[in-house]
Amino acid sequence: WNYVKSFFHADQKGNQEALAEAVLDSLIKKVLCIKQSQEELRETLKKQALGRLAALLREQKGSVITYNYDNLLEFCLEKIEGVRAVDIKIYCDRNNDFCSSPEKINIYHPHGRLNVVETAEGSESEFTVLTESSYYDLEQQIYNWQNSIQAKALMDTSCVFIGFSGD
Repeated sequence: WNYVKSFFHADQKGNQEALAEAVLDSLIKKVLCIKQSQEELRETLKKQALGRLAALLREQKGSVITYNYDNLLEFCLEKIEGVRAVDIKIYCDRNNDFCSSPEKINIYHPHGRLNVVETAEGSESEFTVLTESSYYDLEQQIYNWQNSIQAKALMDTSCVFIGFSGD
């Protein structure tokens, strides 16, 4: 954020923040791009926590709230577990309907979603939480879906938290 912001002069207030966020989104997507073939990626992920989670979800259905920007869970469900795209419901800031579907696997991306691998559901977020300031701005909005979905999950169900590395 500081690097991108340094390209703007102090007298340029306009859409500085929006433009900087768009540049940052683009840079993050470029960094997250996966260079492996889909076959290599399938074999790698099958044995890792994400692949195991996909197997559990195929059997049990249910909901996942992920703060990762990538669409690797969707990839695991489709390419490893053979779940059809119509049986997965993905939620990000582009959706208008945030009601979970009990007969589908629900995947919520409250901090944004970027496609790092090809999947049937290709929508990406218009807004991603990339900086500390954008995180705190989001937290100040009491009734937005991002905050509500986590609060609802904590009240209604048992939740499992998996760390950043998936371990």
